[in-house]
Amino acid sequence: MVIFSVCLENIPFFTELVYSTTRVFSFRFTAEEIPEIESSASQLMDYTERLASARRAAPRDDFLSTYLVAADQAGEIRHLRS
Repeated sequence: MVIFSVCLENIPFFTELVYSTTRVFSFRFTAEEIPEIESSASQLMDYTERLASARRAAPRDDFLSTYLVAADQAGEIRHLRS
């Protein structure tokens, strides 16, 4: 079973967004880097929300699809943005 099912062509983009966003946890970023980190976090949220919507519409044999079905049935997911 595939874990997250990021399309192969999107892996570099996804990886860069994750790397850039998680720099905030190191506390070694500068004030000048904050806009880039915020932009990456926003793009990462948009990407994962689109991916979740796509998996809800057309589930695959992957962790994300299985998780979303189970979490939706249990009422455990709330949308982060409205």
